[in-house]
Amino acid sequence: MSIHRRGDSWVVSYWENGRQRNKFFGARRHGSSEIALQAAQDWQDQRKLSIPDPNAALTLRDLIFIYIQSRPELHRRTKEAIARALRGPAASFADKVADQLTRADLETLRQAARQGGAGPNTINKQQAYIRAALAWGVEQGHLNINPWGGFKRLKAPRYQMQATLEDFRRIVQVAPDWMAWALAVCYSTAARWGLVELFGLRWTAFDWRAGTVGIVQGKTGRPKVVPVSQGFLAEAWRRFQADRAQGFAMVVHRGDGRPIRSYRTAWLKAVKLAGIDKPIRPYDIRHCVATMHLDSGTPLPVVAGLLGHSSPQVTAMVYAHAIDGRARQAVEALPGLTD
Repeated sequence: MSIHRRGDSWVVSYWENGRQRNKFFGARRHGSSEIALQAAQDWQDQRKLSIPDPNAALTLRDLIFIYIQSRPELHRRTKEAIARALRGPAASFADKVADQLTRADLETLRQAARQGGAGPNTINKQQAYIRAALAWGVEQGHLNINPWGGFKRLKAPRYQMQATLEDFRRIVQVAPDWMAWALAVCYSTAARWGLVELFGLRWTAFDWRAGTVGIVQGKTGRPKVVPVSQGFLAEAWRRFQADRAQGFAMVVHRGDGRPIRSYRTAWLKAVKLAGIDKPIRPYDIRHCVATMHLDSGTPLPVVAGLLGHSSPQVTAMVYAHAIDGRARQAVEALPGLTD
């Protein structure tokens, strides 16, 4: 819950039933901006009193409300996705005591999501959102157990990446400047392509002296700080100087300083112009970076840190193919016992 100024008036932003809402306090209605601010603060104080007592038996709806309010680092779109899951496939058990959820409730979520046209990957994300809130509730002492902690996710077809560095080099040659720069940022920082990490990145994230970039990860809200090459830093500095002169805050934009909201049409056009006729996503450049690091012998914990994974085990699971390839090279290079 927070108060924001809008001209001479004030707006209180808050969450209700998993949905973000705004209450407006106009200066004209209240007589002055100062009185409107006081009214907004009084309303916010009363609203806080209505937040569920964390020591009581929390429903899932209450828990997620507190979870979202207590995690300001979560990106706005992540919060919206959690709210959609609560309003949609989880609606039938949203008012059930959180630590009394069962496997039957999980199957209810899955069935409701399927009926809504969701595939296994989307269903797994919805399950993960709720499980993360439950785990947080246990950590904070609001719940006794995480009732979904031991349930596995649905099996989903794994995307088989076919993209190579050469493919991306061809795309950069024909892509518009903003897209070529966006790919360069992803390549150098291992940021996830999308509205949260890449297109939400601001120049304030750059530490020019240390040669690092700080990124708040969209999946977890955890920050990561990655070192970048001097070549990338030099190009970033040149673009930063130009953007600063015009008051632009976003690292990637189409020349107008505004955040990128849509890129699919431009991406498909660039892929076609590059003459690439196999499945390829802009997100694949992150996988290319990870695979090249592993192939070059970069230690697994270092790669995990660059990618922002919670542990090297996650990296090992996602990039098992690259690790298996290194293992094959290692055993082939081992000298013979009788040599």
